[in-house]
Amino acid sequence: MDEFNNVISSSTSAGSKNNFNKEEWAKQKQEEREKAYDLIESTAKNIVTDIDKFKTYLDVQSRFEKYSVGNGLLITAQMPTATQIKDYRDWKGAIKNFDNPIIILEPGSQYTRVDGTVGTSYNPKKMYDISCTNTRYKPIAMKYADKLKVEGLLSDKPIFIKVVKDIENCEKYAKWDKKDNVLYFKASDNWKEMAKDLTSEYAKISLEARDDSELDIFKCNSVVYMISKKYDLDTSNIALKNIPSDFENMSSLEIRNELESIKGAMEEISRKIDKRLDEVSRKQKNKEHLR
Repeated sequence: MDEFNNVISSSTSAGSKNNFNKEEWAKQKQEEREKAYDLIESTAKNIVTDIDKFKTYLDVQSRFEKYSVGNGLLITAQMPTATQIKDYRDWKGAIKNFDNPIIILEPGSQYTRVDGTVGTSYNPKKMYDISCTNTRYKPIAMKYADKLKVEGLLSDKPIFIKVVKDIENCEKYAKWDKKDNVLYFKASDNWKEMAKDLTSEYAKISLEARDDSELDIFKCNSVVYMISKKYDLDTSNIALKNIPSDFENMSSLEIRNELESIKGAMEEISRKIDKRLDEVSRKQKNKEHLR
């Protein structure tokens, strides 16, 4: 990590106005990119060796949902405790500690490969967590009733939902019947568990999970964990205890592909909940405006 940060720091002198050398600058940028890509690859391989490391990545990705898997891995490797990151300009001079930047990869210009396909170049960018600043403003997480989260999950339905008094051979509040493509739902006043059970079944639908696949079950539980982290639901009884053996022989790229599908399912479910929470937030703001 120190070597990685040293490479990034040295780029300042390479790009100074008085001694700018285009070839040297291009070489420096290439080195920075390679360091970032290497860190992504090693971190992807590292997090699937231990369940606590994997959960740390899930914690980071749940806080930085809009960041790519690659950048989620970079944040995990450099500052897993980060909560809010911005670049130098966005912090508007509030940075007090320049020694701990978080390097992410920012999409740059597009280019045409030799085979004619179009690719996107990525450039290393320094970001700083709020802990590195002296800003007095601390973002306040909005608190919403768990009932609203369930309402969000039940709205904008991707499949037919059938409300029942009891679900046969099932103690959960929701169960997806893959054969009939019906989601059975049992109402209760236990909103937190209903939200988690609905999330679990939606994850199965999104990931087209197989009941006999250890990896698919693990990925679904990872989605539930991330949603629970984001929306303040209990994570203690989520079955994430062991890393599936499937990961052992996977390349870094294959691991990242699995992480992409987990993130995609999480975002799909998150959008449903956020839509409902945004509706409630807008109504509340309108009421306050009319007072």
